[in-house]
Amino acid sequence: MHPRLQDPTPANATTFLRWTKLHFRDMLNIPDTGSGHVTQDLRFVAPEGDDGYTHTHDKKEQGEDGKRAMPKYLYTCLMDDIAFLKTEAYMGVSRRLNLEKSRKLEEGEMGVGFLEEEEGEEKMVFDIVDAQFAVYEEVGGLGREGEMPFQRLPKHLTSRMGAAPKSVLVTVYIDVPLGVGMDRDTVPQALHDSLLSRFKAVVPPALKPYLSLYRWAGVEAQPEAHPLIGKDGRGEWMVLLLLVDEEGETLVRGHAVMLVEGWVEQERGEAGVRGIEFGVWEGEVFMG
Repeated sequence: MHPRLQDPTPANATTFLRWTKLHFRDMLNIPDTGSGHVTQDLRFVAPEGDDGYTHTHDKKEQGEDGKRAMPKYLYTCLMDDIAFLKTEAYMGVSRRLNLEKSRKLEEGEMGVGFLEEEEGEEKMVFDIVDAQFAVYEEVGGLGREGEMPFQRLPKHLTSRMGAAPKSVLVTVYIDVPLGVGMDRDTVPQALHDSLLSRFKAVVPPALKPYLSLYRWAGVEAQPEAHPLIGKDGRGEWMVLLLLVDEEGETLVRGHAVMLVEGWVEQERGEAGVRGIEFGVWEGEVFMG
């Protein structure tokens, strides 16, 4: 999910963060009735001052290196079956901005506290946020021996209130052109393996990588009234690599950015796959 503030002020950013935490809890509280359920909700943010990330949808907006700008926020909603997104339970979750008026707050929760302009007015979250969505399915299931999948993060990395460990999420979007010289469906898995090997070879043992490969599920998987992320912001394939520093002393986002930049340039040249784009965000809310 790519949520972008319509008016990116500090007040709106705080309001949306408070709403996010209540919404994540609402999603996680939906029981499994046979069509799956949400297992973990995570929010990632790009640091202020990085011009490669923006709240605007303007397709002419570019980062300082000329690349298409990525969204400031990236949300991942992990579930065990994407059929959940077509259920009445999911579609019925309130998108009201002041969610505390739709249910009782649980212990430790904080209300959104958005000041309505007129008495009786009920603002929705989409009054301050323009969000786009894309549905991906994991490829490869449990992964290979010794690998730790992003799709099923250890429970100790998440919490009921959403406290996140020091971490960065590397998101790689892949489009494999026809005539790439090999089976197109094997290229994403090879890139997944190559990225994991690069990080394992370079990062210190204190940093733990969690990695999963996904494929876009198509427009038919898109929930009703959920605008699709534009082609510039998604690929047919996606690799998510979460790098976690549980001690909070070693990880530097800039180092991860340089590492993946070098890897992308190498793979574009050696594998001949020009359709590789990436973004790097910092973990802020990990709720499970």
